[in-house]
Amino acid sequence: MVVEGLKLMVLGMGVVYIFLALLVVIMHINARLLRGVTERELQAPADPRAAKRKQEKHIKAKAHTDEKQRVVAVIAAAVAAHRTKQTKQQ
Repeated sequence: MVVEGLKLMVLGMGVVYIFLALLVVIMHINARLLRGVTERELQAPADPRAAKRKQEKHIKAKAHTDEKQRVVAVIAAAVAAHRTKQTKQQ
């Protein structure tokens, strides 16, 4: 009974291994066949709308960073004021 189970396990694992190996081979063949198409896509001029979206995203990210810096400065000033106030009371 245990031997039959081991045979079934080895058979199942072998089938899965062969399937995955076949999948890898097919992916490599597919990549070689489509290499020309992907090179043309990479060399194609960028979509002007995509460039505009990227620029807007960059501007928003910079504004967000500036806002974070302002918040940090306000918090630092509040902490400094609180510490000054605490030392004067003592």
